[in-house]
Amino acid sequence: MMESIQVIVADDETLVRQSLAQLLNAEPDIEVVGVAADGRAGTSPSLSAFA
Repeated sequence: MMESIQVIVADDETLVRQSLAQLLNAEPDIEVVGVAADGRAGTSPSLSAFA
């Protein structure tokens, strides 16, 4: 089994953030492990599953 690429989506626009996360999750080898409203929040240990 191939390992998936794990990504965090960070963008200040909610629609862009959610849309990109959905597009990436549709790919079999990409796993969105979190989303954040900005880069600072994206590096936070308390990253939420969907912002």
